[in-house]
Amino acid sequence: MTSTRSDPEKISSNERESRETHDKILKHFSTRIQESIQERQRMAYSKFIKRMRQIKNIQQEKSTAKRKSRIGTVSQSINTKTNERASREIDNKILKNHPSTRIQQSNQEKQRMAPYRKYI
Repeated sequence: MTSTRSDPEKISSNERESRETHDKILKHFSTRIQESIQERQRMAYSKFIKRMRQIKNIQQEKSTAKRKSRIGTVSQSINTKTNERASREIDNKILKNHPSTRIQQSNQEKQRMAPYRKYI
């Protein structure tokens, strides 16, 4: 140690070299840190954009599903109403032409006319 202190030129060159290497190391790590920060920001931004696109797609799917369901329910209700009406008409036709209903109708008519039979 005494030998290095006695020679001021060696001390200054050694210090200079150590400072230069120290600066190189600091510069290297600072650039690496900045690059990693930028990479993380890019990744976070890309994840954010990807998530926003997913949300947008989900919202579009929901809105189209709502539209389709509205259209579907309207057409379903129209179809069910027409189907119910048609089935009622068919049932009425079948019941009118069925023999048991004819007998019932004639019996009802006889009962209705029974009080007037005396006068006929």
